[in-house]
Amino acid sequence: MVNEILIGAPGDASVGLWSAQSYFWGLPGDVNAAFVKSFEERYKRKPTYIDADAYLSFQLVHQAIVKAGTADVGAVRAALAGLKVSTIVGDVEMRAADHQLLRPLIVVQATKAGEGKGEITMRSTLPREEIQPSISPDCKM
Repeated sequence: MVNEILIGAPGDASVGLWSAQSYFWGLPGDVNAAFVKSFEERYKRKPTYIDADAYLSFQLVHQAIVKAGTADVGAVRAALAGLKVSTIVGDVEMRAADHQLLRPLIVVQATKAGEGKGEITMRSTLPREEIQPSISPDCKM
């Protein structure tokens, strides 16, 4: 319930609730600021985590194509392994061992709600090094 899409539905019942998100428009950094500005100019609203995750996916595929020097699927897949990119969420890495995208996690809290509207406040960002899962010995990727 604590995301930009659902925050208005529960009204005041959501105030004080915490959540972890993959993205929040208020993240620091020039890359994100440019993304938010362009998104608002085009869509007249702030981007949600869904918008941002789709954009991040395109950033990764684009950088893999550049690294591979081709759009060939096999070459792009190989280029994704170990790819490190500065993105709208900060620095990310596609871990080669299991293709897990290592990225920061955003902690938010519902701070205002009511009348079908709500407000979320970013409370912290957890660096990927603190939250990344271990590589599973069962992974065969």
